[in-house]
Amino acid sequence: MYYFAYGSNLSLKQMKLRCPGAVPMGAAVLPGYCLTERQYADIDKSPGNRVCGGLWRITAPDLAALDRYEGYPHFYWRYLVWLDLPDGGEAEAWVYEMTDPAKLLRNGIRYSPYYRQVCAVGAADFGIKTEF
Repeated sequence: MYYFAYGSNLSLKQMKLRCPGAVPMGAAVLPGYCLTERQYADIDKSPGNRVCGGLWRITAPDLAALDRYEGYPHFYWRYLVWLDLPDGGEAEAWVYEMTDPAKLLRNGIRYSPYYRQVCAVGAADFGIKTEF
């Protein structure tokens, strides 16, 4: 199965520790969404926009580890999305989005410098340009 990362889980180093079975597959794009800063990275539906991120092949234990890390289902919930790949193909992947109560609590809170740096390094790991 696949997982789409757009924040700190872009970090190869961080994901190796958290999800040892995860394999980075390359850059991908989530169409129809935008990246939103809410203390941590989040996404919102936004027709005409897109989120650049990284595609990971993950195992069931990796997905369980991500669920714990992301606070699923109370802080982030997860669902399947279709991604655009650089070769013109598509892939279906899990993605996490903050729950409505979490969004309300965190709206307007900026990233910490440390979090921003982790995300920026992860984006560089995938060779993508992001807002970090």
